[in-house]
Amino acid sequence: MPSMLAWEATEGIAQAKAAAVARKLPVVALVANDAEFEYGEGKWDLVVLTYQPFRHILARVIRSLRPGGLVVIENFHVETARYRLLDRPSALASNELLSGLSALRVLRYEDVLAAPDWGIGFSVNRLVRLVAEMPRPPAIDCDWKGEPKPAGAEVSWGALRLRCVDGNWERQK
Repeated sequence: MPSMLAWEATEGIAQAKAAAVARKLPVVALVANDAEFEYGEGKWDLVVLTYQPFRHILARVIRSLRPGGLVVIENFHVETARYRLLDRPSALASNELLSGLSALRVLRYEDVLAAPDWGIGFSVNRLVRLVAEMPRPPAIDCDWKGEPKPAGAEVSWGALRLRCVDGNWERQK
């Protein structure tokens, strides 16, 4: 019989695949051992890490994301041990993820008292949740009021004259 953790991971993958099919989105979703998994470079649009130790693979996860790719993390804060038995090596300290993922753009970060999305339903847990994005390369064009302007384009903004140079607006004299 598979372990409870393997079952939960398999169930999560089944739910992800069903949601993708319902939305007509292509998906490659799998459960894999972190030591054997081939992360690759710039390969994944989404990596989800939940309730398992992952510090040792964080650099590989970051490299594995495509530009615009997301990493989603939910895990226990170390203070959750006040409420329940906890595997401390996987638990996170305050703001630990923010420093560990400084190469990414943090879209959402929570440090909350809540019930976890997975596992045994304790009503009170201190949880850390994060969604972060691998930055996209900068565009070489400039945006003017929602309209792309090519390098060298000039626009007026009141009495100011602006020119698109290397993807940024510069003031013209």
